[in-house]
Amino acid sequence: MENGFGWPHPQYHLMSWALSCLSLRENYNNVVFYTDSNGYKVFIELLKLPYTDVVVQYDDLLCPDIHWALS
Repeated sequence: MENGFGWPHPQYHLMSWALSCLSLRENYNNVVFYTDSNGYKVFIELLKLPYTDVVVQYDDLLCPDIHWALS
């Protein structure tokens, strides 16, 4: 991962995802992760974050890349 998305180093960005997921799991039984295929590869296959369910649905968004957070 080359982009830190505002973090000083990309590793910190990934650590923040891990901390977020683990903190949510301490407080909630069900934590669902909505993502695209790339997010699935990084956060589920590589980092093995313990989300209770994963929904891969953002692969074919019809919006410009700058609007990546469009819900």
